[in-house]
Amino acid sequence: MNETSPSVGIIGAGSAGLVAADYLSSTNNADLLIEVFDAGKSALERRCPASNQFHYCVQCKPCNIMCGVGGAGTYSSGILNLHPKIGGNLVALTGSEEAAKEAIEHVEHLFTRYSDGIELYDPSPNQWDIKRIASAEGIEFIPIKQRLMGSDHSPEIINKIHTDLVKQGVIFHLETTVIDIRLDRTFLTRDGEEFGPFDYILVAPGRFGMIWLSELAEKLGIPTKYEPLDIGVRVEVKAEIMKEICDIQRDPKFHIFTKTHDDFVRTFCTNHQGFVVLERYEDGTVGVNGHSFMEKKSKNTNFALLARINLTEPLEDSTRFGKAIANIATTLGGGKPIVQRLRDLRNGRRSTLKRLKKSNVTPTLSYEAITPGDISLAYPGRIIMNLLEGLEQLNEVIPGVASDSTLLYAPEIKYSAKKIETDDTLETTVENLYVAGDGAGLSRGIVAAGVTGLISARAIATKLETF
Repeated sequence: MNETSPSVGIIGAGSAGLVAADYLSSTNNADLLIEVFDAGKSALERRCPASNQFHYCVQCKPCNIMCGVGGAGTYSSGILNLHPKIGGNLVALTGSEEAAKEAIEHVEHLFTRYSDGIELYDPSPNQWDIKRIASAEGIEFIPIKQRLMGSDHSPEIINKIHTDLVKQGVIFHLETTVIDIRLDRTFLTRDGEEFGPFDYILVAPGRFGMIWLSELAEKLGIPTKYEPLDIGVRVEVKAEIMKEICDIQRDPKFHIFTKTHDDFVRTFCTNHQGFVVLERYEDGTVGVNGHSFMEKKSKNTNFALLARINLTEPLEDSTRFGKAIANIATTLGGGKPIVQRLRDLRNGRRSTLKRLKKSNVTPTLSYEAITPGDISLAYPGRIIMNLLEGLEQLNEVIPGVASDSTLLYAPEIKYSAKKIETDDTLETTVENLYVAGDGAGLSRGIVAAGVTGLISARAIATKLETF
C-alpha cells in the first residue's frame, strides 16, 4: 500500500459500520484502506460468561451487551424491520420513498447473504381486520415486512459478515476504544495509541458511544440537538394472548395517543414465546429487554410499551432525565429490575413474591433476578397514567393483554442520542467527517442504522472517485 492510498476510519462495528465497510470494500478502489474500531469483542466472544449463551445475566459486562461487532443489535430480539417509518424517517434521510425502499433492501440483502434461513413475515394478506379494529380504538397499526434472525442465530450471522469483511481486506481493531478525533483526522485510543490520519471518517459508535459522540461534536464545533426519550415497561403475558397477532406480524407495531394527556405511546420489540432479560449498564443502573430464540421457546410473550417524553427548557437533556429515573428504579429494586402485576399497579399497591406467584404468568426472568415492587414509586404519575391507558386501549385490539395477571417490568428506557447536524450525505460541518446510526441520533434499530451507514458510505465512495 503506497502513501497516496486513500483511507477510511470507521468508529463502531455495529450495523451502520458493517454496512458501510461492506459497501466501501466492494468499490473498484483496490488500494482503499478501511479500518474499523470498536470497544467491544467479536460477535462469538460476546457470550454470557456464566452460561456460555448469547444472553445477559448478572455476570455480563455492560460492554459485551452494548458494543462489539454487530453492536447492541447482536443482543437484540433479532428482528429486521423493513419499513421506512420504523427506526427513523428513512424517506427524509434518503430523499424519497423509492430511495428508502432500495436502501432497506440493500441492508436486508447483507443479512440474507449470510443466512437463507432468516424467517420472513409479511402481514399484507391479513392486516386489514387488525387495522380496522385498531382504528376504531384510535390506534394506528403499522403493517410491515419483517425478518426474524433470532437472538440465538444473530451472533453467527454477524460473525459471518465480520469474517468475510476481513477476507476482503477490512482491518478490525477490536477492544480498542477511541477517545478523541483530532482535526487532522487522527484517532487517539484509551491505550495511548494513534491511528491515521484518515482521509475520511465515519463515526457510528451506537448507543454505547452516544454521550462520547455528543461531547466530541461539542469539542469540534459540530451543532447538535436533543431528541425525545422513551420510558416504559416490558409487558409479559401468556403466549396464547399474542399468538394471533404475532402469526400475522412477528413484532407488531402499534402507535397510540392516550386519552387523558394525548401523549404518544408505542409498542416495541415483541418477543413471541420469548424471554425477558436483564441488562446492566456501566453507570450501575439496570434495565430489561427481550429475546426471541429460534430454537428455545417459552410459554410467554413480551413486548415493550413506551411513552414518549419531549423536554424543553430548563432541562432539555433527555438522557439525563432518563438516567435519573433509571437510578431511582435501580435503587428501589435493590440493583434488580422491579416487577409488578398489572392488578397491583391499578390498585396502588406493590407486588410481593406471594402476589406474583398468584399470577397465571410465570416470569421468564427468574425470581432471583427481580424485585417484586411498585413501579409508580419510580416513574412520574403522567408516565404511569400513559402506560395504563395505552395498555387498556391496546386490550381492545388484543384481548387479554391488560389482564390482572399481566406482568410489568421496569425500567425499560430507550435513550435517544443527541442528533448530530449533517448535510444530506450525513457529512458534518467538519469536512470529510461523517456520522451514522443510533449513536448520532439518526436512527433506532438495526435496519435504519444500516441505511445511514449506507448513505455515508456512498457519499465517501463518490468522493473517492476523484481522490
